This record gives sequence, structure tokens and C-alpha cells, in this order.
Amino acid sequence: MIFEHEWRGILKRSRRCPTFTEQMCVAWDGEPLSNLTKGKNGQWDEQVVYEPKMGFHAHITPGSWHQYVRLEDALGGICNRMLPVLVHKSKSLPYNHRPRWQHDPRLKDAYRWASEKRRVITFSADAGRRYDQIRATIDNKLEGLPEHLSCYFERAAEQVHRVAAVLTLSEKKTKINKKALEAAWAFVAFSMTSVERLVTEASQGTKVKSLREAIREVLERNGGEASSTLMLRSLQARTNAAGLREEVDQMDDVEYFKGKSPAPGPKPIMYRLIPDGAKAGKPQRTEIPSQRAPLKLVAQDLASVAQKRPAPKKAVPSEPVPEKASAANPFAALL
Repeated sequence: MIFEHEWRGILKRSRRCPTFTEQMCVAWDGEPLSNLTKGKNGQWDEQVVYEPKMGFHAHITPGSWHQYVRLEDALGGICNRMLPVLVHKSKSLPYNHRPRWQHDPRLKDAYRWASEKRRVITFSADAGRRYDQIRATIDNKLEGLPEHLSCYFERAAEQVHRVAAVLTLSEKKTKINKKALEAAWAFVAFSMTSVERLVTEASQGTKVKSLREAIREVLERNGGEASSTLMLRSLQARTNAAGLREEVDQMDDVEYFKGKSPAPGPKPIMYRLIPDGAKAGKPQRTEIPSQRAPLKLVAQDLASVAQKRPAPKKAVPSEPVPEKASAANPFAALL
């Protein structure tokens, strides 16, 4: 169990790990997780969790949601595994208010009953027919939404099934009835409305630039060329060094190479803008081995221009017009 005060902090740190969302999906799906660590003796130790069971309850403000929940992650599938719910204050409590909690042992008994052995949850006949109608409703809704919004709802029907199963187990039953299904659908539908509002407000407010747009903006601000350190500092927590190179590899107007080091040591990785389409149809050149390479490319370009230049036309000899020599120009006749 991991306890954090704000989900915002986890999302901010996760930008430094290119596999964070992928591992979250694997854990959520219950697939085995493994990690290799090298000990002091030089041997590799493997840690494996064969059947992870992940659940989380997180809080984040709408402003932080717009800043740290990226479209790239949503399109990758991590966000459709969540059920965001917009909340607001419904009442103001007096200063001297003391909350009273009444513990209900029935939920504890239901959890013990549900986990003591493997159980199979199924629909009743009328609940199964109703579930097919809900799935059709969700499919019709997805067809009319743009991809940047529909990617949040691709597991909506699956979420209805899951929530209905949890409600059924809370009553120590294995047959999902129509009442539990309708309650689950109401909760998931409210979550879908919450996401639509969050995403719509984000698009109507300050436009969040994509990573590629941000890369171009940083380079243009620095005269078309910047070091990897400056790029990562300007992009803040949106990506890391490996993720930046992978993104640039897919861009036609940006490249990276090894620059000149002002002091003995490793050469810094530099990024620069290149003319539009210069990388199209050509093998991507990820680094320049030395400073002589640009001169070689210029020489090749000049040679290709010389080869394409048409041969000069032969001059047709004309009859020279004789000119009398004078004292001012004794060679006029020869010219």
C-alpha cells in the first residue's frame, strides 16, 4: 500500500519514467510484473509479482488534471481504466462540528465472504438483456465523439460490468440483478459526464500544446538550436532524454546530433530545426561524428548542382569588324 497526499505529485514524477503508464496498465490488467536489479556482487536479482491486484483512490484538482493528464496517455489506454468523478461542496459545517462514524460490519463480512475462495459472477436473464442495451448505448455515443474524447470511454461497458459485480458481492451474491446493474450504469454515466466536462473545459481554455509543438517552440525561441539539457529544462516534466529522442525521430523538421564540447569530456546532444521535409524519404541521421561532416555535405550539394547545371552553349564566331588604329588605341584593329 502506497499513500500519497496528492495524485498530482505522482503524475509529475511519472513524466521522468517512459514506462510508467505501460506498467500501470499491466498492473491494472493483473499481468505479471517483474524488475531486474543488479546487486553489489554483480549478480542480477529479479523481483516478480505474478498476480498484481491494483486499485487506487486519488484526488486531483481540475487545473492539475489539465496540466498533468496528457492526451498521449489517454490515447494509450491508461485513462479509460479510471472512473473520474467531479465533486463539489454541498454544505458548510460549523466550526465545532464533530463527525460521527457508524461502522457497518456487513461490508467487512461481505469482503471476507467474497475473498475466501474464487467465485464466478454472472448476469441474471433480465440483467443480461439490459446490459446489451447499455453496451449499444455506449457504442452509439462513442461513434459521435472525437478520438481525443472517446479514448476515455472505450472501457465504459466493462466498467459497468465491474461495478455491478462489486455491488453484487457486497450483498454476498453471485448473480447480478437488474437493480445492481442500473446503479452501476448510473455511476459510470456520471463519470463519463465528468470527463466530458473536464476535457471540454481544457480545450476551451488555454490550449495545451502537444509535445512536438512544444519542441518546435523551444527551438525557435533559442535561434533554431538548443542542447538536450536546455530542451529538457524548458519542457519541464513532459518527457525525459530517451523520450525526447524518440519523439524527434518521428519529426521531419527536427534532428539531433553530437555537438562540440567546450571542455574535455562527452559531447553534448544538440537539437536543431531543419527545413520542412528535409528528413522525408531519407534515412534519419541521429548524430554527426565530427565537425567536418557539414563541410562534406556542402561539397556534395555543390557537386550535385554542378552536375545538374546545363553545359554552356558554344559561341558562334562572327565576322570581326575592322577598326582603324589610332594613336590613342594602337591595338584597336587587333581587338
